[in-house]
Amino acid sequence: MKAKGDGTLRHIMAKRKRTGSSAATAAPGRAASASAGGAPGPGGDVDVDLLELAFGPDAQRLPRTFFGPMRASSPSEPAAILRARLEEDGYLLVRGLHDASVVKAAASSLLGRLAAKGLIVDDARRGSAAGVHSGKATTAGSREHLDMQDDPHFCRMFEDGSRAQVFLSGLLEGDAHPFAFKFLRCVPPGAGTPVHCDNVYMGRGTGDLLTCWTPVTPVGYEHGSLCLCANSHRAGGGFRKLRATYGRLDVDRDRVQGSLSSDAREFTTGPYSDGAWITAEFAQGDAVVFGMHLLHGSLTNVSDAFRISCDTRWQRRTDVMDER
Repeated sequence: MKAKGDGTLRHIMAKRKRTGSSAATAAPGRAASASAGGAPGPGGDVDVDLLELAFGPDAQRLPRTFFGPMRASSPSEPAAILRARLEEDGYLLVRGLHDASVVKAAASSLLGRLAAKGLIVDDARRGSAAGVHSGKATTAGSREHLDMQDDPHFCRMFEDGSRAQVFLSGLLEGDAHPFAFKFLRCVPPGAGTPVHCDNVYMGRGTGDLLTCWTPVTPVGYEHGSLCLCANSHRAGGGFRKLRATYGRLDVDRDRVQGSLSSDAREFTTGPYSDGAWITAEFAQGDAVVFGMHLLHGSLTNVSDAFRISCDTRWQRRTDVMDER
């Protein structure tokens, strides 16, 4: 099966082989520089100025410099500092939030289940752990693999006392509890997520609700990295009107689609000129936490393998929960 953006994949992988520079970590909304320092992503060193990336379900072709880097945080930082940063930036990229050994066990178990469904084939060089798609029809929807939601290795990542639960409790200043439904996504080649915010899907409960996006498999740009629209959480400019209109919709009550657009550029010009798209590469153990009104989407998975990730929603246990 030939994935969307196959030319983009060849371009990315060629740059990975030729370059010795690394993706940089900088302030939100600022483009990374090939000469800037920083830790390489899980896929290897990347010359970030020369990459062309594909965005969303339609594989919109965009230069790498269109995307700035995410600012990294540590789970060991004081909760008060992290709360202030979350309010200011609209997100927290928390390197090493989860126990990497627990995440790796979950990835191995989930990949095994995909293989049992005939969705993964052994790669002669990389083996079944690479998650190479067999070509069998599937979707990236969170309800595509409901039978995998109760995988014990997967559930360990979010149980009471887990690193995620302890961290979110500190951030929320109360006993944090996730929604029972965990949005497990096994994203095949060719798939990507359009621009949207989460409030339109789960806005009936407390306003102090957070999304925690967790890569279960390592995620390089080519696997369909999470993308955030920096500054879109602020009630200013065109985003103020967007939040007062689209942001108040309820996909079930109003019978509307939750996604806004497949065009990332739309939210960086005109009334949205304050918007700036940012992305990163992720290792097992990393996570991104953000609120309900931050616009986000993903790059297109232009690799030959599944990207496994999960969206969990967290709130204080005593707060009103969306009944869905």
